[in-house]
Parts: sequence; structure tokens; C-alpha cells
Amino acid sequence: MAEQTAAPSNAPAPTQQQAPAQQQQAARDANLTKLADAGLIEARRTAISNDPAFWGGKDVAKTRALRAEMSAITQGRPYIPEKPEQRVPTIAERFQKAADDRAAAAKKAETDRVATLPNFEKRRLEITRALTDKNSKLSDQDRTALTNELRRIVAGQLTPEEHQQIVDAPVSELREAIGFTPDKVLPSLRDQWDEHSESEVLASFLHAGASPEAARKVMDWFVDTFNRHGGDVGNADYDALEGEFRTMATPAGLSKAHVNALVKYERERMVG
Repeated sequence: MAEQTAAPSNAPAPTQQQAPAQQQQAARDANLTKLADAGLIEARRTAISNDPAFWGGKDVAKTRALRAEMSAITQGRPYIPEKPEQRVPTIAERFQKAADDRAAAAKKAETDRVATLPNFEKRRLEITRALTDKNSKLSDQDRTALTNELRRIVAGQLTPEEHQQIVDAPVSELREAIGFTPDKVLPSLRDQWDEHSESEVLASFLHAGASPEAARKVMDWFVDTFNRHGGDVGNADYDALEGEFRTMATPAGLSKAHVNALVKYERERMVG
């Protein structure tokens, strides 16, 4: 009997490229089997079924992903999540992002700049922001205190030339700067009123950055004291006057250093 030969098969022989793919599929199948044996697939199926988003809702993307995962579990194949679509920003969004980036860069640059400033300048900026903040809840007392502090900071940065201009200014200009006039000096004592000393005291207010309100209160006290002693303050009890002055000047808004400087000036002038 003639030897029968096997009919040729139409299936192509495995190639080197197909072998790795078959191995990968076999590995996935084995992994699914392990997961199934461990009950993990069934647990995941239950979790998906219990998720309201699986049955629909506003989160369309989540619903689609859960249903795709359930389909993969049902068909016994690995679930590969869909890659989210890359949305191209609109022109308006790109312009807005560029503007936001510029604003953020400017803010950082300002923060870095402020960090290099001396402490008095940092404090000046801090006070200025507090005083100009439309939503500020500062009390009138706090606002006055900050304003006075700001004046002192600004005065402290005057150049020697600017200080000299104050010293050389006529008394009329110094009076105008704080809004003071010696009209309350008694007519009979006006020829004894010392305009030179007045000029030096008025200049001290500008040097120290005192508020015009505080300066006027102090000058009114000087005028009243001058009138009470008939223009002859040199024979007054200076210790008592000093205590009276300190009690008045600090609440009026002068700094402690300025009060001390005026006390020293007047004591040297009147007592020697």
C-alpha cells in the first residue's frame, strides 16, 4: 500500500514576530486566571456595578471608563484605560495664561526686590499698603499712629542738603508748612516773642517728621505758657514746665526722642 501523506495545512507557520505576541497573550491569560482564582476580578466587577457612575451620570468620561473595564472583565481580556484626549487651548486661553504668567513673574520680581531693601524701606511699604488698603479695618487711632510713623520714616531719609534747606527757611515758610500762626500771643507781649527760637522749634518738627496736628498742639502750648508767664518764662519753675510739657507732647503725637530733644533745647536756652 502506498504511503499516505498529510494534507498541507493552510495555516502559516509561526514566525519569530508572532512568538513574542503569543507569549504575551499567554502571560496575560495566566495573570487573569490568577486574579480570578484570588477573587480579585469578581471583587472589581462588584465594585464597578455598585458605582453609580457605571449606570450613568454627569461624569461621562468616568462612565465610559467603568463600562470599558467591565466589558474587558466580562470578555476575559486585560483592561487598557483610554488615554484622555489632549485638548488644545483656545487663543483666548493662551493669551490669558501668558498674562497670568507675566503677572506671576512681576509679583515674584517685586517680592525679590523688596527682600533686598533696608528695613526702614520695607516698613514704609508695609505702612503705605496698610493705609491705602480699601478693605482696611484700621481704627482712627491706629491710622494716626501709622501716619505719624510714616512721616518719621520719610523725614529720616532727608539728605543733608534738604535738612539745611529747612534750617535756612524763613519762619513764615515753616509756619505755613505746619499751618501755625502766633496770633494767640498777647498783643502786649508780641515784641518779646522770640521768632528765632520759634523757627528752630518749627524746623525740628519737619526734621523729625511730626504731624502738622501734633506740631500745632505743641506750638499752642508754647504760646499759652509764654502768655501765662507774661513773656518771662526764664523765671518760671522749669522742672514743673518740663513735666507739663512731657504730659502734653507725647499724647499729642511727638516721638519720645523728639520730646527729649525739645526738652534739652529749651532747658539749655532758658536755664543754661
